Amino acid sequence: MGFLANYRVPVILGVVLIKNAKVGEFLNRHIPGIQVPSDLLKRLEGAPDPLTEGVKLAREAVFWARQFCQGVHLMTFGREDLIPAILAGLMIVRPRDFQRLGLTVSRF
Repeated sequence: MGFLANYRVPVILGVVLIKNAKVGEFLNRHIPGIQVPSDLLKRLEGAPDPLTEGVKLAREAVFWARQFCQGVHLMTFGREDLIPAILAGLMIVRPRDFQRLGLTVSRF
């Protein structure tokens, strides 16, 4: 991902919370530019709790993004309550600090 260093603007990674394998398959079929790899779909299919596995996948993506990007855009599609779980253990911002830092969770 060294090519990102060539950009002179901040790079923000979009991270989608994939709630189950069917959502991942839908994204692959209907959303241009999104490709959920088959190994991630298999993890979701084999998980006893696909939503918990989706939170883990999102957390892994945020962890990876910290190495290469200047930020992330979390898309949780109505599950904003899971943002603290996605960020848990990543030493980013504690949810209780959101208001103090002027951060908000937007809902559409």
